[in-house]
Formats: sequence, structure tokens, C-alpha cells
Amino acid sequence: DYLANPGVIARSFPSRTYDKWRRVFGADRLHLMFFEDLVENPRQSWFELERFVCGGIADPEFVPPGNRKGPSVKVPLSDEAFALLNDHFSDECRECATRFGASAERWISDYRQRPEGAG
Repeated sequence: DYLANPGVIARSFPSRTYDKWRRVFGADRLHLMFFEDLVENPRQSWFELERFVCGGIADPEFVPPGNRKGPSVKVPLSDEAFALLNDHFSDECRECATRFGASAERWISDYRQRPEGAG
């Protein structure tokens, strides 16, 4: 079962990944960002990251590079695969929404409904 593979598990549960890094560095030394935020507002995301890392010294004219994978063709996801992923990750989505709020809360609704044009 692919989803039971330790390598997949290690990369597929953001709450566990966060906990691991928090234990090493402490919560005050971590900056949590969401891919959705990077896609929707890359400039704002860049400045938030830069402010956290460097204290706000970035060039205000800097424009971060775009998502090089954005325009690529996506492989269709079957209804069966969607249902399997939905079932497998639904608890993790709820955990992330509770702990991290914001973008993670959208994951719950994303897993409740099949995306337009998928499959």
C-alpha cells in the first residue's frame, strides 16, 4: 500500500512535520507558510518570509519568480483515487485546520468536494 510507505508518511502529514521541527528549533524559530498563499500572493508571501528571516531588509522592487509547475498539465485523478485520498487524509486536514487555521481550513472543503474538471 503506497500510502503506508514510511517515506510517503514522512512527507504527507504537515502536523507531524511541524512537530518534529518545533522540537528541534522551538516554535518561535519556525515560520509556517502555505503553498496556496505562495501561489495566490507570491509577493506578500516573499515579504513575510524575508521579514521573518532577515528582519525586513528586502528590496521592495523584488518580484519573486512564478510557479514553474503552474501551467503544466495535471494528471487526472479518478473518483476512486479521490475518495481514497479523501478518506486517508481527512483527519490530518482537520488537525491542520485546528492547529494552523487559515489556508489549512480550506483543505477540509477541498477534500469534501471533487474539484471542477478533475477526473
